[in-house]
Amino acid sequence: MEASPITASRGKPSKDRPWCWCEKAILRMITEAFAESNKSVSARSVYLALCELASDEQSETFTASKALIAHKAGVSVKTVERLLNGFEQLNVVHVERGVINGHMKAANTYTLLPMRHSDVSMRHGRQTCSKSDKVEESGKILEKKEKTRLTTTRVSLASLDETTQCSSFDCNEFTAEEEETVNWFNIEFVELGYLPITKRSAQLDELFATHPIEDINDLLDRVAAGDPDIIIPKHKTFVRLIRENF
Repeated sequence: MEASPITASRGKPSKDRPWCWCEKAILRMITEAFAESNKSVSARSVYLALCELASDEQSETFTASKALIAHKAGVSVKTVERLLNGFEQLNVVHVERGVINGHMKAANTYTLLPMRHSDVSMRHGRQTCSKSDKVEESGKILEKKEKTRLTTTRVSLASLDETTQCSSFDCNEFTAEEEETVNWFNIEFVELGYLPITKRSAQLDELFATHPIEDINDLLDRVAAGDPDIIIPKHKTFVRLIRENF
């Protein structure tokens, strides 16, 4: 059976069809820089998500949570955090951290930067100390650290099994960042002997209201990595773990 002829092409961007743009040279540089650590696909996806958010704000500078970037890119928050560090080394994104009273609490502000001529020369010239080399080296260091974890990465929300998501209660009770933390805890930490979070309680509300989500995630990272300075509660629950270490 013959295929139907194509009657119309994609066409051009217009006001009726919102669009975003990204620089091809930057995409190529990102692909090359993260190829060694097999992160090219995730890196391109995160950068495209940043371009989409910039387009939504009609500005190269915009403020967004890492959870929102992760959702648009289809990766985990931890993956976004690692890749953003690489983007900064490549000088394609400037990140202004949202710090309140010394804590990483507010959403970061991002500025998409243009490809500089020096970056293009370095990429083609393959200089010994090129930015892509630095990113590869940084990626290898991160990979070594990841191997010390009991699991290699936080599981993406989209890939979680129904029984391990917050399916036994209303996910709408949580913010996007809180929901990812709950799902991450229920996947990785139940395997470590912790009781799963099965409902939203007043104690849980108090913890989320008192401690920045970034600080809670940092603590969970340290637990997963086996940090000896972490206090492990006798009754292994999320609430007690947080209370005994803050």
